[in-house]
Amino acid sequence: MNRIAIKLADISKKFYGVYALRDVSFEIKEGEIHSIVGENGAGKSTLMNVLTGVYKPNGGEIYTFGEKYDPQNPLDAQKKGVAMIHQELSVATNMTVAENVFLGRYLKNKLGFIDYRSMNKATDEIFKKLEIENIKATDNVASLSISQRQMVEIAKAISTNARVIIMDEPTSSLTIKEAEHLLQTMKELSQKGVTVIFISHRMDEVLKISDSITVMRDSRYIDTLDKNEATPEKVISLMVGRDLGDMEYIDRGYDGKEEILKVKNLRTKKLNNINFTLKKGEILGFAGLVGSGRTEVARALFKIDPLISGEIFLNGEKVNVVNPKSAIQKGLGIVTEDRKQQGIFASMSVKDNILIGDLPKKAKVFVDTKKENTEVEKYKEIMDIRTSSVDLAIEKLSGGNQQKAIIARWLRINPKVLILDEPTRGVDVGSKVEIYNLIRKLADKGVGVILISSELPEILRMCERTVVMANGEITAVLERKDITQETIMKYATISVAKQENFS
Repeated sequence: MNRIAIKLADISKKFYGVYALRDVSFEIKEGEIHSIVGENGAGKSTLMNVLTGVYKPNGGEIYTFGEKYDPQNPLDAQKKGVAMIHQELSVATNMTVAENVFLGRYLKNKLGFIDYRSMNKATDEIFKKLEIENIKATDNVASLSISQRQMVEIAKAISTNARVIIMDEPTSSLTIKEAEHLLQTMKELSQKGVTVIFISHRMDEVLKISDSITVMRDSRYIDTLDKNEATPEKVISLMVGRDLGDMEYIDRGYDGKEEILKVKNLRTKKLNNINFTLKKGEILGFAGLVGSGRTEVARALFKIDPLISGEIFLNGEKVNVVNPKSAIQKGLGIVTEDRKQQGIFASMSVKDNILIGDLPKKAKVFVDTKKENTEVEKYKEIMDIRTSSVDLAIEKLSGGNQQKAIIARWLRINPKVLILDEPTRGVDVGSKVEIYNLIRKLADKGVGVILISSELPEILRMCERTVVMANGEITAVLERKDITQETIMKYATISVAKQENFS
């Protein structure tokens, strides 16, 4: 029988008088993959931050391998064998991969100087073990994609030889192949006696990889299921405590007659000959593997990336977008994929993050504070943003609630076209349904929605048409009847030039 690696006894944590954890008690066995699931705000990340010494609990005790455990900070937790890979990346972009992997514990040679050769060798060996060939120890992290930076974080945790590794949404930015490699690595680690705590909103991964699944809801422990008794329906029911309704595609009676956006021959350094249209009230999906160019299309439309050539038409009129500000003025809105770096203003309040979308207008007129407060409270209710106060810094909220606030920001300015880049990444099942329903309501009101997503079930569930991309090109535009996972993957893995020979 396996020893108990982690024992939590009545753990509680408050922020500003509000419970983030309340009397949480359960056990995790040595060498198992133990998933922790729950909606955003359920307390999962807070609990992990307690385990790693980021937060001190207000009550309760923790034991690791039978001994009292009270880490003073993350480095202390790491020294005691507990490492964590956070959902929001914390890599140092001005350093090499190896320097990031060994950050705070550089290897030294006999003369006391940093031993870069040994660190590079050890780092390359870790990536070889992970079967990742496109990351080298000497690469500068600034040159890596989000998914590659996530793999650097994973390598860093593995390099500490931790007895317990906590993985908070580690696959959210990974390709299918990278995610499969990671899941396999998790299995190998558990077989060697390492305890893996896995936090994910991807139910298929949780059910596939877990030995045990603990469900949390509203800051409390609900239940722990053995892998043999866990089903998607049972886990989701415990998570949300309510009926989620229909998660399949809903035919909205969309007619697709009026064109709202037309993109013609768009080219950038990473895009080639992009042509597509978006209809009024349409939800248009953009699918493809990581690096296919989906996000680059959004960046080009907002002139974040310079155009080599191309034309953009709104409501039949050619528009000249010179920068993101002018894109917004012309009726475009965007929710970016990187919430932490490009979405929120972390130290600002929830209220200010919602209101900042029309800041230029506010600078020219007197501000009606009472009206603003009423409006923010309205969107807080519409989006079900869970916070004790809209004056709280947004960085204090869970990832899902931050995302809701960002979407609320754009709802206020009534865009003609709204681009949603991975809008439900790191968002729980219940919040996903709420966001899906909101997207449909926006489309029903005539907003043209571009939905960029790595989750194929999301594309199938939401989109009237889907643009498939590979290698910076559009490889297919699929009508509703043709949107299947198999068809999307067919066109997502082959370039335009090779399609003639594809069978």
